[in-house]
Amino acid sequence: MTEQKNLVSNTRKLAQLIVDSKFQIDELNVAKKCFVDYLASAYVSRNEPAVKRLFDTLKNAGPAKLLGQAGTASSDHAALFNGFVAHYNDFDDVQANFRGHPSVVIYSALLALADGTESADRFFEAYIVGVEIAGQIGFQVNPTHKLSGYHTTATLGTIAAAANLAFFKRFSLGQTIDILSFAATQATGLGIEAGTDTKPMHAGLAAQRAVQSYQFVSSQLTTNQDVFNNQTGWVKIVVGQELDLDLIESTWLTPAQIITPGIWFKRHQFCSAAMSGYDAIKQGYLQGINIKNIKQVIFHFRPFGDKVLRYKQPLNGQEGKFSIEYIAWQILTFGDVNDELFDSSVRQKSFKR
Repeated sequence: MTEQKNLVSNTRKLAQLIVDSKFQIDELNVAKKCFVDYLASAYVSRNEPAVKRLFDTLKNAGPAKLLGQAGTASSDHAALFNGFVAHYNDFDDVQANFRGHPSVVIYSALLALADGTESADRFFEAYIVGVEIAGQIGFQVNPTHKLSGYHTTATLGTIAAAANLAFFKRFSLGQTIDILSFAATQATGLGIEAGTDTKPMHAGLAAQRAVQSYQFVSSQLTTNQDVFNNQTGWVKIVVGQELDLDLIESTWLTPAQIITPGIWFKRHQFCSAAMSGYDAIKQGYLQGINIKNIKQVIFHFRPFGDKVLRYKQPLNGQEGKFSIEYIAWQILTFGDVNDELFDSSVRQKSFKR
């Protein structure tokens, strides 16, 4: 009996932290900035052909709004669509411990289930909880999880969005355990999809899975109560390591993950893994280095630091978001990146090498 009690303790402790969360005004201020960035990211992608095609597929007579579109859908379809459109151009925010994009998943789940009875503060507090879960677990499982080939926005994002819905909807401790279990059992997504429409779909799928997990809990379906145990739980099975709940308890919201390491707002559409290379090439260009007076550029990354930058010779602008070579070519040719050149319609024959 003692052993079984310990098996459940990780998930119960995590659920208790979610239920009892308290917040500071500076955390709320950052959450509001993240919401603005989320809406802006969806706005710039609203007319993309892939977005329009998905809208035509998912729109129906449901109660939830679809960002940037004159239509509605069911809650789970709205979560899927809004996550997709907000992440489509890769302009959306990033959290370092998460190693993923928090707002496109967490806010998409929140908007899908917001019914107007919750306060604005509760809405933003729930977002903070989601970021906290993503950052806390991400701190422990990364870089192993990321480097093993998973897309963390899809995996940790599903769990984070479910946690945020539990707080938002004032779930009991038992209900919070259940929604975490439903979310964890669905939490997956492959990093090899970078450079395709499936990568932004991961954000939508994570939000949708969180909303569906909420619906499953509302249907009073049963779950395994020890989904984060260190023998057969999600972290152990997916990452191959144990989750240190004592560390999470001692650092929960002190400081909050939304404050430290904080949220990074992107200025361009390319992957954040290329940012150091972008800065180095931009500095070189400002010092007179350009495409006409060099023969070769060699990039040095920490071990596996460039793993997600998988396209050395991208076939289109969408793949170019994950190519340090393509980013360097733009800077050395034009003085900076041109976000229009990251469009999927820009083909290899347009590149001047």
